[in-house]
Amino acid sequence: MSNEYWSNLSLNTPYKYGDRITIGAPERKGTVTGFIGKKRETIIVQFEDNPGQSVSIKKDQVIELARKDNR
Repeated sequence: MSNEYWSNLSLNTPYKYGDRITIGAPERKGTVTGFIGKKRETIIVQFEDNPGQSVSIKKDQVIELARKDNR
């Protein structure tokens, strides 16, 4: 059985598939599943509270970014 470790990153870090993000007002957590635009300014997210739906959001809405840490 493996444990998952997540490391918080600076919001300026380039986003990758599988990163966890948090947006505010109201706070929601989700996983990055895709990108839109040449500069990846919009990200596609699957939120934990509604895993059957993907939503596009702007990066400026993200208040926390975390990536799986391979320990």
